[in-house]
Amino acid sequence: MITHKTLASMKDVPGGEQLLPVHDMLKHDASRRSVGTLITHKTLASMKDVPGGEQLLPVHDMLKHDASRRSVGTLITHKTLASMKDVPGGEQLLPVHDMLKHDARYSALDHVPEERATLVAGYVAELAQRGPPPPPTATEPQRRAKQYSALEHVPEERATLVAGYVAELAQRGPPPPPTATEPQRRAKQYSALEHVPEERATLVAGYVAELAQRGPPPPPTATEPQRRAKQYSALEHVPEERATLVAGYVAELAQRGPPPPPTATEPQRRAKQYSALEHVPEERATLVAGYVAELAQRGPPPPPTATEPQRRAKQYSALEHVPEERATLVAGYVAELAQRGPPPPPTATEPQRRAKQYSALDHVPEERATLVAGYVAELAQRGPPPPPTATEPQRRAKQYSALEHVPEERATLVAGYVAELAQRGPPPPPTATEPQRRAKQYSALEHVPEERATLVAGYVAELAQRGPPPPPTATEPQRRAKQ
Repeated sequence: MITHKTLASMKDVPGGEQLLPVHDMLKHDASRRSVGTLITHKTLASMKDVPGGEQLLPVHDMLKHDASRRSVGTLITHKTLASMKDVPGGEQLLPVHDMLKHDARYSALDHVPEERATLVAGYVAELAQRGPPPPPTATEPQRRAKQYSALEHVPEERATLVAGYVAELAQRGPPPPPTATEPQRRAKQYSALEHVPEERATLVAGYVAELAQRGPPPPPTATEPQRRAKQYSALEHVPEERATLVAGYVAELAQRGPPPPPTATEPQRRAKQYSALEHVPEERATLVAGYVAELAQRGPPPPPTATEPQRRAKQYSALEHVPEERATLVAGYVAELAQRGPPPPPTATEPQRRAKQYSALDHVPEERATLVAGYVAELAQRGPPPPPTATEPQRRAKQYSALEHVPEERATLVAGYVAELAQRGPPPPPTATEPQRRAKQYSALEHVPEERATLVAGYVAELAQRGPPPPPTATEPQRRAKQ
């Protein structure tokens, strides 16, 4: 990649070859994109020369194998417990343990295999008690694929459905072009200067200098899972605290329960209604006919509003067979641009201004060297940036490091800090939640297996007495689909 370190890595390369790797990276940028065969707005037009009975055969082939692209791995689900009924008692959970064997949270409990087996068995039983998760939300392509599959034994209706979809795509026209990002914009500028190597070299040199001046990007903000993973790694040599952390998190997840089901959109609602009528073909046909009539009544969606460049491009394309009018249109636009004059230059920041100065002196190496030397001298005169405000632990660590060669004073500093900590006493314990309290009790009984077993049995009995958690409230579409 081209980063802030690119300029520094070129110091030992001869002058004329410094930017060759950068040019190679930009040259092949577009080669990474590939486009598969899709059903688009051009499908209908591409079938004009195909005999009538064979026009939609390629479309049928694409839809027929649509579901074959999906694969589902082996998971621990609500059906796991039921699938173990015929397995001998001691081997029931072996497949589950095999699946979890490479999970870091599972490995953290290697030293307590009995408790780990109890946790796994409890989790599998809890999943079986919860039942199946809510059905996944269907997208528009999935809904169409489902409709196509449902009409497997009705080829006439299936052909009508495909023809209608192809005609709808042809009527919509091409999708709007995606908005270009900053890297795409730079790559476009680079490609446009293919026949002007001097300007292209100036562009690349300016970009490399700008990246070097920016420095490394800021580190990403850690998410909740990343924070937990960091805590887990920090406790690598403290297995007891690590096991407590894992047990607390597992108990917290169990207390939260499954996430709420996603809100269904209008297409998802229709697909759900369609699926619910699988064994009532008459009502399903009525539902489809009503939806098709509603779409016909709405008519095609409104065309997107064209921008000024799109409008001009459309005018130019429309005059493909009238070269005289097209030439007049281009001449008028060129004259209009000349009358407007150059666009106002963007307001440059200090780094951009310096990079621009540096690029402008591309062919005057003596002045460029003077500019760089002046900037380096200015940075040296400013001195280092002000240090960040140190916290109490950082201040003490700095004092300790400063006394590296004075062991007597360092020992005095440490002794004073230890005495101060002893005088303060232990910090107040954090307020424990119910899962944390139970996990703490469980860990405290590590060497008293009888009491620990009594504690677990009591908690299991309490959960059995509470019964399953209340089922989620069904929305109106879910209630109707259930009916």
